[in-house]
Amino acid sequence: MEELKKKFVNLNFEELKIEIMTEENINKMQELLNKIGIKSVKPKVLLSSFVIYFFPEFVLDNLELNEDERILYNNTRDLINYTNIESTIFKSKVLLFAINFEKWKEGDRKKFTNNIFHVYHNLTVDSMNSYDDEEKKKQIDVCKNIILECSEKVGGEKLKQQITSYKPVIVDSENLDNNYQEAFWNIIRNDFENNKYSQVITLLKFVKLFIISNKNESTNIFSITRIKEKLENRDCNDDELIILIDKIYDVLEKYYEESDSEKISDYKNELWETKDFIDGLKKCTLIIKDILNNQ
Repeated sequence: MEELKKKFVNLNFEELKIEIMTEENINKMQELLNKIGIKSVKPKVLLSSFVIYFFPEFVLDNLELNEDERILYNNTRDLINYTNIESTIFKSKVLLFAINFEKWKEGDRKKFTNNIFHVYHNLTVDSMNSYDDEEKKKQIDVCKNIILECSEKVGGEKLKQQITSYKPVIVDSENLDNNYQEAFWNIIRNDFENNKYSQVITLLKFVKLFIISNKNESTNIFSITRIKEKLENRDCNDDELIILIDKIYDVLEKYYEESDSEKISDYKNELWETKDFIDGLKKCTLIIKDILNNQ
């Protein structure tokens, strides 16, 4: 493990993902497993420990609030830093990591499955509510097909059939959307006030992805990793967050017609009067929704 640790230490995330899948490293890990007499653990599982060890922020949601992830990370750290591979203690650390890794992976798979299920059927509802907008329906169908391809890779044909066999109940889309939005943002605000930041980080990722994919803005417009780190370390004051939203407003204003830019000006005034970060983030998503609807 120490040899591989030294080999991987200077790699970035993408390089490490490629490196752990090479035949050379898989064979090297298999040799280690054979040497300590473990047949129940696959070498790729053990190699995954290096991704968790070096880049926990890329693969784990929240070490502070998610106990399973915290246990897995601690197992990973103990395993990789333990040098006496011939001892029974090392063998037990390998088995413990494998058990907790599979437990975490199953939970992560369930979250992913739930997400693609809901996204697919939200798109179905959107398509049904598009009425005679054939172009929009075609775009939605493309997205749905991509989701089905992903679902088949994750859960096979069985998951794909589960998704396609479900029939959503269609109700008044505007009324449903308003009720959903209110409930959704209440949850976001409650989580944020209780120092749970995963939803906020996800929304900021969405905003950033929209910006850099539509206007060729610099990817350095703001750092998700840095914001997440400051939030979780309680090192981010209110003014920093308000300045962030103000900065996003400035970028999104480029998409608006001159006649509509007054809306963002009003949003900015309200932002600095109330200093309500969550409301500002909500308005960012509403602006993006307006932009997408008018494209």
